[in-house]
Amino acid sequence: MATKDVVSEIETFTDKESQPVDVFHSQVNENTCLQISDKPFSNSRRQTPAYSRLLAISNTYGYMVAGTTKGVSAFMTADAQKELAQGKSKGTNTAVTLAAHREVDLSSHGKITHVEITADELQVLVATVSGKLLIFSAAALLADTGTSPWPTKSISVGSEIRDMRANPQEMPSLVAVLTLAGDLLIVDLVSGTSTTIASANDQVTTAICWSRKGKQIVCGDSMG
Repeated sequence: MATKDVVSEIETFTDKESQPVDVFHSQVNENTCLQISDKPFSNSRRQTPAYSRLLAISNTYGYMVAGTTKGVSAFMTADAQKELAQGKSKGTNTAVTLAAHREVDLSSHGKITHVEITADELQVLVATVSGKLLIFSAAALLADTGTSPWPTKSISVGSEIRDMRANPQEMPSLVAVLTLAGDLLIVDLVSGTSTTIASANDQVTTAICWSRKGKQIVCGDSMG
């Protein structure tokens, strides 16, 4: 699917039913790897925390977003398939480079720690080491324009983000955010507000997971 078609489909997506298509599934050589950045991440925990998650993939619209040393880069999954297929034909132990469709410099916001896509795959969520949650329109990230897209909203949670999980179905406007301090917050992407549902003062939360439909959230702590 061409980039303009993807952007058009995202922009015109309103009430119509969307049928997910797994555009990233293809058989490749097990020793073929896809390189999406030529600059290595720092070994410093402050620069690149071990709990970082820096890749999110949209199967419905065929794009993926990756965190980089300067911000985020957007790619088309069809381009990734093509490069992986070419790597397969070259034999074992092959590294192929995927050129970014769009690069966004977010260095003014601090280092990127997490990249997530909302359940409808229309918004991209980016967390920074400074505790900010940046919300981007997927269509804006993929659009062929000469200007860099701005976040539609920036939300500060007051502490470095250890993990974040977008609600998978029932409440797509909500995101669960776990801070490094151990607080669990629910962030509303529409209003930009956050509510603490588990405070580190009572119990230090260390892991979170939504139920399949997003009606409940499970929390783990240091005791289990």
